[in-house]
Order: sequence, then structure tokens, then C-alpha cells
Amino acid sequence: MKQQILNNLNLPTTLRRISVELLELLDPNQPVFLLGIEKNGSPLALQLQAHLEEQQPSLRIHFASVRLNKSNPESDAAQALKHLDFKGCQVVVVDDVLNTGRTAMAVIAAAALNLPAAIRLLVLVDRMHKAYPISADIAGARISTLKGQFVQVEMHNGQPLVFLEG
Repeated sequence: MKQQILNNLNLPTTLRRISVELLELLDPNQPVFLLGIEKNGSPLALQLQAHLEEQQPSLRIHFASVRLNKSNPESDAAQALKHLDFKGCQVVVVDDVLNTGRTAMAVIAAAALNLPAAIRLLVLVDRMHKAYPISADIAGARISTLKGQFVQVEMHNGQPLVFLEG
């Protein structure tokens, strides 16, 4: 059963707020690498990049989109990131929803092999009940769910609609 649980998450306002929160965590003297997890994390990361550049024009920001097979994110993440150089960069992994944490952990583990200065996790929605020991540094919204429930974000006319399944 799919039930809409959040429809008033104003994306421009939320992105502005989380970009300010992120800037508080970042060192302005080190480059930033935004890693958007496809499908919805990549467009969010690009919009976030625009907000960051507007608020801190001197910040050096790079972007990459990461495509993963959700059934085997560990090998996909290692393969997708092997050609990128994060050494000395601040990596920000961007995704729409932190559900089980498996995808985020796979991307973070693969990025960590490249010795970045720091790694942060930023999500639009943190479901707050994960199977893996990971939490978002920054979240647009935090929603408590029951075991077996999953949160899904669908974009409609540039605005996120958040659904609960299970």
C-alpha cells in the first residue's frame, strides 16, 4: 500500500536551508565533490550546487552522478567511483531518501578508498529506521517509520512528493 505522507516539502526553500547547513560543515578552503546518487539524488545535487555557488561563490565544487544497481550497490559504487579523484576534497553524497542505508554505505565506502578530507551524507528525507548503522549529516525532513516500511520520493513539476510504502 502506497500512502502520501508529505506533500508540503517546498524544494527550493528546503534546498536553501540544507545548503546553509552544509556550508556550516564545509571548509571553504577545500574543494567539494558532490556525488549525486541516481535517480533523484543527482538532480538534487545539481540544484544544491547552484545554491552553494550562490551563497559561497569562491567554493570550488565538482559534481558526479553515481548510477547503482540497488540489488548490488557495493560493486557498482566501487566501479562508478574508481576513475574519480577525491584526495583532499570534501565529498558530499546526495540522495533523495535514506531508507536501509545500504546504498549510502556503499558509496561512502567506495569514496573513502580515495582518501577524501571528509565525507558527508545529505538526503532529502531520512527515514530514521535503517538496517545499516548510518545517519545523514543533513536531511530536508526526518520521518520515523516502522520496520518493513519504506519512503519513496517522486518528483512532480519540480516538487517532491513523499510516499510511505509497506
